[in-house]
Formats: sequence, structure tokens, C-alpha cells
Amino acid sequence: MPTTIMRTYSMSSVYILLNVAIGTFTMNCEGSTGIPPCDQILYYRVIFPFESACENNCTCKNKGIDFLVECSRRHLTKVPSNFPSETTILDLRENEISEIRADALNGVPNLTKLYLQQNVLSSLPENLLQSNKLLRTFHIQRNNLLELPSKLFVFNPQINDINLSMNKLKVIPETLLSTTISLRRLDISFNLLEELNQELFHKTPNITQLYVHQNHRRALHPQLFASLANLTSL
Repeated sequence: MPTTIMRTYSMSSVYILLNVAIGTFTMNCEGSTGIPPCDQILYYRVIFPFESACENNCTCKNKGIDFLVECSRRHLTKVPSNFPSETTILDLRENEISEIRADALNGVPNLTKLYLQQNVLSSLPENLLQSNKLLRTFHIQRNNLLELPSKLFVFNPQINDINLSMNKLKVIPETLLSTTISLRRLDISFNLLEELNQELFHKTPNITQLYVHQNHRRALHPQLFASLANLTSL
């Protein structure tokens, strides 16, 4: 007979009921069977999926080994606080966020994907991503960005997908990508860019997809793409 375990956990002031059938194996919550104690079992998210309400009118859910905080389409005007520290994906799409604090993401050090598209942001703090060293995906298209901090990605060496399209950018700082060695996809299309610095891609040799169309650019420097030996889409 399958053994059913029912135990209540607290996460971000929300109690989650786990009701898990695990065949004929009986788990010992004190750890004598070699299984981690019950107070550690939430780290095995692939085994115990759940979906629940979070603070700030968001939804928390497991997606395989990822922990998603879903805050899209909530009419938010600012980034909420008190996200669960185990958050790996944060979805803030399609809100009305007009500004974001420099420390807004300090509590999510495991963040790998951040979605901020379709808000009304016009600027970003330089240290916004300083606590998110595991970040790989950063999407902020369809906002009103006028400029970008030159050191925005200096703490994110693993980032491989950046989407800045459909903003109002006139310049991409020369050093914006100087630490993004892992970058593979960059979209800066549909902006107001008139030129791109010839040094912009010198430290991004792994880019395979680059989108620069629909800008106000003049002729591109002949050496602009010289370091992009792996480029397949332009």
C-alpha cells in the first residue's frame, strides 16, 4: 500500500500542505532512513511540486528544479518585497512598474531568470543585479528605457540572454557587456540607436544571436562584429 505523508510547512508566511504518495517506501522524518529531515525536504522541489499564494498578490510554484514567483498582470506599480529566498524565476511582466529600487532583488540570490517586459521603466539603478550572480536571463523589452548603467551586468558573469528591445535607448554604454563572457543572445532592436561603439562586442565571443535592426543607426564600424566568430543570426 502506498504510504501518504501529510505535513504542514511555513514559507513566506504561507502554510503549504504536502500530500505525497511514495509507493511502498516509508519515510522517517527523523532521518534514520538516510532521507534528509522533514524540515529540509522542501529543497527537493522536483519531488514535491506545489503551487500556492505568495505575499504581494503573487503566486509561487515549482517548475521542475526551478522555483517560480509569478507576479505578471497584477497592476503593480513597484516591485514587491519579501520574495522567497529560493526564487529562481521572477516574472514581473505586463505591470505598471515605473521605478525599481537598487535593493529590490537583494533577497533572491538564486535568481536565474528575470522578466520585466511591458512595464513603464525609464531607468535602472546601477547596482540592481549585484546580488544575482547566477542570473542567466534578463528581459526588459517594451519599456521606456532612455539609458542604461554602464556597469549593470558587472556582477552577472553567467548571463547568456539579454533582451533590451523596444525601448528608447539612444546609446549602449561601451562597457555594458565587458563582463558578459557567457552571453549568447542579445536583442537591442527597435530602439533609437544611432551608432554602436566598435568595442561593444570585443568581450562577448560566444554570442550566436544578435538583433540590431529597426534603429536609427548610420553605417556600422567595419570591426564591430570582428570578435563574434560564433554568430549565426544577425
